Amino acid sequence: MCWLPSSGGSYCQGSYKTAPAGQWTVVATDVRDGTHFYFDFGSTAANSGVWAA
Repeated sequence: MCWLPSSGGSYCQGSYKTAPAGQWTVVATDVRDGTHFYFDFGSTAANSGVWAA
C-alpha cells in the first residue's frame, strides 16, 4: 500500500503483504475515510482481484 498525503508526495509501507488467490487479506487498518492510496505490486506477474473499503 502506498499513501498519498494531502501535503504531497507519497509514502509506501515498508514490506509487501502476500494475498493468496481466493482469500481476503487485510493490508492496512485504521485508515481514515477519504485517504488516497494505491496498490504497489511487488512483481510484474499478473495481478487481479477486488478490494473492499
